[in-house]
Amino acid sequence: MTAERKAGTRRPRATGAAARSGPAAPPRPARAWASALAWMAVIYAVSDVPGLGILRLAYTAGAWLGLAVPPPPPPGGGGPAESVLRKLAHLAAFAVLGWLLARAAHLTPATRRRAWAWAFLMGLAYAAFDEWHQSWVPDRAGRLVDVVVDAAGVGLGILWYRRRPAR
Repeated sequence: MTAERKAGTRRPRATGAAARSGPAAPPRPARAWASALAWMAVIYAVSDVPGLGILRLAYTAGAWLGLAVPPPPPPGGGGPAESVLRKLAHLAAFAVLGWLLARAAHLTPATRRRAWAWAFLMGLAYAAFDEWHQSWVPDRAGRLVDVVVDAAGVGLGILWYRRRPAR
């Protein structure tokens, strides 16, 4: 008998995740794909807003938060600042999508071997679909240059995933 048992003290027994030894289990592929699909739904929802401008969106958010913001430009206005902000928004949104697709493809045994290529092709296909979808939304237009910016974002997201520290 150990000294702890003789003294009547016992260590509490670990249960659940604490009972497992080693690093945490990686996320399951289904959960990773669900995350990518959810982000695609967010992109779709934002793309479906007629006449959405980044500066108008910022104005609306600022007014909702009670901040003093300058009046928004008219729809379709905003000049070069609007154009640059739109491209940056495309790049950022599709970089997140690229990261999520790379993660899902990497965790799926069927696509693991060429995960980066699968992730890029899926992201590129979704970028083309998104621009096609925008061509049907009032006061929006689908542009080839946006597909190129979106593809660059997907590529950056894949690189971002590949450079993450190994667990």
